[in-house]
Amino acid sequence: MNIIYFNGWQRLWVVSILGWAIVVIILCINTWPVVQPATLPMPSYNEKIREFEDEQALRNIMGDKDPAPALNREHYESMRKQNIAQRQQELQAAYESLAGRIIKHVVLGIAFWVLGSVLIYIFGWLVAWVIRGFRYQ
Repeated sequence: MNIIYFNGWQRLWVVSILGWAIVVIILCINTWPVVQPATLPMPSYNEKIREFEDEQALRNIMGDKDPAPALNREHYESMRKQNIAQRQQELQAAYESLAGRIIKHVVLGIAFWVLGSVLIYIFGWLVAWVIRGFRYQ
């Protein structure tokens, strides 16, 4: 049976990269790309329209004049539909790019872990080299 034995530095490196893997996994989970929930932006005039949806209240305010386009119900509905359509297009584009962003995120996490592991190995090698320099020959 051929068993591979690690010396102390190699064991320390293995334990260090496992700890580093846990850190990288936690960072990747915390920064996982997602699509934001669908919320429609409400311009201030829409908020005012919601306050004055009652046409009688609108007539009381405007008198005999025609309401401004921003307060016209048809204009409000067309603007709302336009905002909804625009937001749906943005969400569709975000969903289409989500898979690519997730793959990029995973590859970046793996690269981050490999680079950290190599740097930990080099640091351990340098520490061992310095310690060997202080030993009596």
